[in-house]
Amino acid sequence: MHVINLSLLILNGGRQLVSLSARYRYCFLFCVFSFILGTLTSNASAGVGTNSGAGRTDFAMLPAIKFSSPTNNVLLDITKVESRMVAVGEQGLIIYSDDNGAHWQQAEVPVSVTLTAVFFSSPELGWAVGHQGIILHSSDSGQNWQLQFDGSKALEQVMSMIQEREREMQAEVSASTEASLKDDLEYQLEELQFFIEDTKKAQKSGPSEPLLDIWFRDDKFGIAAGAYGLLLMTNDGGKHWQLHPQYIDNADKFHFYSISGQTGKPGKQSSNGGKLILAGEAGTLWRSLDQGKSWEILTSPYEGSLFGSLYLSDNTLLVYGLRGNMYRSFDDGDTWQKVNTGNEATLLGGSQLADGTITLVGASGTILYSNDGGKRFQSDSIPSRASLSNVVRLDQDKLLVVGNSGLEKWSLSSPAISTVQSQQ
Repeated sequence: MHVINLSLLILNGGRQLVSLSARYRYCFLFCVFSFILGTLTSNASAGVGTNSGAGRTDFAMLPAIKFSSPTNNVLLDITKVESRMVAVGEQGLIIYSDDNGAHWQQAEVPVSVTLTAVFFSSPELGWAVGHQGIILHSSDSGQNWQLQFDGSKALEQVMSMIQEREREMQAEVSASTEASLKDDLEYQLEELQFFIEDTKKAQKSGPSEPLLDIWFRDDKFGIAAGAYGLLLMTNDGGKHWQLHPQYIDNADKFHFYSISGQTGKPGKQSSNGGKLILAGEAGTLWRSLDQGKSWEILTSPYEGSLFGSLYLSDNTLLVYGLRGNMYRSFDDGDTWQKVNTGNEATLLGGSQLADGTITLVGASGTILYSNDGGKRFQSDSIPSRASLSNVVRLDQDKLLVVGNSGLEKWSLSSPAISTVQSQQ
């Protein structure tokens, strides 16, 4: 397994890598800058983003409209913290309920972008993420939300890093006396200046890539993950978000679909450790054993995309995704055991209750649940067969699911369920 610390490269210009040739060091640096810029601007040419061109209105950055029937709109995530449930979805929609889902109210939200995930570190403090690199924060249990971060701020960070490196390289060119090295430096400086121009153009049109998941260890430390390898970190509850300072071995810019940790996410993850798992496109998996300071890529048990991950209360790790594929690990991802789910419907979301019950949902209205730590799963489905994105448990036999059709309550049909067991 290979772990690379990018902070040394960016902050020290690659000078810490004394065993590498100068040409290789600078080529590597430009690959890094290209990766970061490409992550944030891959769709910038479409003119869609937080900062639209002069004279244009970006309707996605207007406050969310009030819906007459908000529970019938597309919802992509839901969480339950004590007695309050909060769900997020398209067009900036956030709704909350305090009576076990009987009645819902729409929250005050300052944007109209699609929101993809929600997370509460405590009953009062929550965060939501979505398209255009949006991060929202609530300090009143999800009733009102404020904008903490967006993709344009990420571009400002990229510009600051590149301009600082430009000044360093200009000094290095002036100080260089070796002809071949000076030629290399001048070439790389010219390439860097092209990056600066590209970043300026991206700042005008704006980024459009979504954040897809968010996780907090406590009220201060959190990580947001998204498309094309976008990763952000905060150490102060989101007052400041920074592009992740560590390099993750993701040269193909695979999407990060899910981030799970051994602390946090009430109603979704539980535990008592400091390990993090990123699950993504093409079966890619990354692990951090030091709360995100460094990452290592894991040998994946599956080549298809993994859309979700759960650290269970006994520290078992569960990952799942395309065509009903699911795997368990008892050693934080070093080895994997396939779970036979008994169906080929793609799994998209899931949670674990305090009593240990695991519930997963996915395409075609699929519902899977286990009462024995994921050894055996029982299957069910909602009649509409609408795709489901996540689930919370209301009581022993009732679920609240969200997805393409909005909110739906469902009673598990225990007599008719089929039971499948993990493959030993």
